[in-house]
Amino acid sequence: MRINLQSLSRFLLPCLASLIFLPLPSYGSADETTPAVPDTATIAHAVEGPWGRLQYYHFYLEAPEHLVALLPPPRARTRWAVPVDQVPELNQAFRSAGLTNQQLEEVMDPSIRVVADGLYSLFPNPHTVLSLSPKSRTSLYNFLSRFSVNGVYSSPVQFFSGDVRQWAKDTSIREDLVDLIDELIYYRGDVKVFGDIPLILSACRTESEVMDMAKHFTRVRTMVVRLEVSKDSNLDQIVNYWSTGLGLRRKDIEPLLRAAIQTEGVSLIDMLHLLPPLPRKLLYTYPDISMATDGRMPDCHWTSLNFFNYNPQGIYLDERLAATAVMERFDRVDPPYQYGDVIMFITDDDRAHHSCTYLAADIVFTKNGYNVLVPWTLANLSDVANLYREFEGKALHMQGYRMRQPTH
Repeated sequence: MRINLQSLSRFLLPCLASLIFLPLPSYGSADETTPAVPDTATIAHAVEGPWGRLQYYHFYLEAPEHLVALLPPPRARTRWAVPVDQVPELNQAFRSAGLTNQQLEEVMDPSIRVVADGLYSLFPNPHTVLSLSPKSRTSLYNFLSRFSVNGVYSSPVQFFSGDVRQWAKDTSIREDLVDLIDELIYYRGDVKVFGDIPLILSACRTESEVMDMAKHFTRVRTMVVRLEVSKDSNLDQIVNYWSTGLGLRRKDIEPLLRAAIQTEGVSLIDMLHLLPPLPRKLLYTYPDISMATDGRMPDCHWTSLNFFNYNPQGIYLDERLAATAVMERFDRVDPPYQYGDVIMFITDDDRAHHSCTYLAADIVFTKNGYNVLVPWTLANLSDVANLYREFEGKALHMQGYRMRQPTH
């Protein structure tokens, strides 16, 4: 079925999670067969299927210092901001969040209010921020996340393992700051998140610690996925799946798999070797500044539409042309998804706010934003769905698109 778009120019919007301090993939749920997310140090087994038997484990990426240094210094004071025409909605959000009379008095204090450049900004004191209950924090911060000016709430730190200390493991973060982060978590759906980055930065003791914390807040969880092979493996079925059923790259994949199956002592193949050249090159890396030669850094749509291209096409940085490509070359499909399908997160009026590429067993190849601090990663589809659950209060839902078979 052809994609029914109301307007090409507004179909593909830039990925939401494109601001500083984006650590990966958060609401929603994937297919019920999605494997449970294990602890970082645990090897898990994905659901077996035509792709074969997969096992995986998680690890964290962190933006390199030279990229962090390119961005403006992080803010060390909490700011809650909305467009001036949204002030009544903000006041309602305070009431809906269940703020106490004392807290309401503090956030209504004229001395913490600034109105400039079309924005109504409040700079609450640390006591007010610390006094919010988890329920109030969840309600208020999810409201503030609707406005891109509130970057720390639009793209909060996310703890998909549910464990703040696991996220902070092997970092230089002081134990008392880890405890404070843990006290200030709130929820998006069922995912623990954290947005009070300015409060933590203001608690740092030195400038170098501030910069270290800014770097740590870019931590992104990704995964290593490996295909299990043995003489019992169904070679034809596995090759057919990883060549999209159309023989795409079969000449590259089949010899690799056959040799692994026939070689004594070989039992695992990294999924990296099954991917096309471009995603194989990009996976686990951050964009190079030279990639901005077209005036914009690669985003999710560029990543999805270039998945099978040996040389990436810069035209997919243009939302209108990317939308045209989807209309001309893809059909809308329902689950179960297959290798190479583009998964989009769209509103009911077909506005797409994110896309990623389906690999196997609800594992996707994704880039969650165009910021230089956002790497290319592998992620559980459920984690990506958690990140793109809504936009400006409007629900997003997953929709698959499959490249049409060429006609001759």
